[in-house]
Amino acid sequence: DRAELALSEPGDNGINKQLSEFWSAWGDLANAADDPAARTALLEQADALAQALGIVDAQLELVGAQAADEYATLTAPGGEIEQIGREIAALNDTIKRFVTAGDTPNDLMDQRDLLLDKLAALGTTSIVNNADGSVDVTFGGAAAPMIDAAGYHAEPFGASPGGRLGALRDLSAVPGGLIDSYRAELGGAAQTLADAVNAIHPGFFGVTHAPPASYGAATLNVLADNTTLLADAPASGA
Repeated sequence: DRAELALSEPGDNGINKQLSEFWSAWGDLANAADDPAARTALLEQADALAQALGIVDAQLELVGAQAADEYATLTAPGGEIEQIGREIAALNDTIKRFVTAGDTPNDLMDQRDLLLDKLAALGTTSIVNNADGSVDVTFGGAAAPMIDAAGYHAEPFGASPGGRLGALRDLSAVPGGLIDSYRAELGGAAQTLADAVNAIHPGFFGVTHAPPASYGAATLNVLADNTTLLADAPASGA
C-alpha cells in the first residue's frame, strides 16, 4: 500500500502531470523561440519535472527502508515472532500437563489458538496436533519445527516465508525486490527522457547515478542538472 501511495497518479504534482507540462513548455518555446519568458518557463518546468522524479524516488526509498526495518524488528531476537513462539511453547507445556492428568484446559487451548492465528498472519504456519495436547509448529518455510516437544527454536526462515514477512521481504529485497524494481524503472525512464532531450539540445539534462552501495551503479537514477539550456541553441520541440 505504501509503495502504491508513493507512485499514485494522476496528481497535481505527479510525474505524469509534470511531464505533460514539460512537453507543453517545449511547444510554447517552439512557437516563440526568441521569447525569454518561454525559455524561463521551460527551465522552470524542467526543474519541476526533475523534482517530481526525485520526490517519487525518495518516497520509494523510504518505503523500502521502512519495510526492511519492520522485517528486522519482527525477526530480531526477542522480537514479536520469538515472543509468540515462546508463549506457545510455554502453553504447550502447561496444556500437556493438564491433558496427561486427564483434564481438557480449554481456556489455555483458546489462548494458544489466538497466538497461532497471530503467527499465521506473520508467515506460513504448519501445525501438527499431538496426542498429549501439545502442538508442533513449523513457521516461515523453515526446514525444521520452530516449536516442538523440546520447546522453542529460532529456526532460519525459508526463501518464501509467506504472510507479513513474505510481503515485507518481497517489498524490500535488494536486489530484486518490488521497491528495487520500481526505482530501477523510474531511473530508466529518467535516463530515456534525458537521452531524448539531450539528442536535440545537448547538455540540457544530466542524470546522476549515485545510489547507496547496496543498489549498484545503475539502479538508482535521479534526474539532475536539468536547468542547462544552451542560451544560443535554436528552440525546437523535443
